Amino acid sequence: RQGHHGTDVAWVQYQLSKSGFKLSIDSDFGPKTAKCVRAYQAKANITVDAIVGPLTVATLLSGALS
Repeated sequence: RQGHHGTDVAWVQYQLSKSGFKLSIDSDFGPKTAKCVRAYQAKANITVDAIVGPLTVATLLSGALS
């Protein structure tokens, strides 16, 4: 979620970029990453909350939007 930093955030950013979202992979879960997560969740038809929980991770891993 917003405010987090580290390799897990970089992984989420990388997965989002593979799905067509334009954002920097900087390991910082800031407002732009939160916006992309919300947009991804909406496109994946899952709860839109900008929190990368188990369902969002599973959807990212499946490559559903790639």
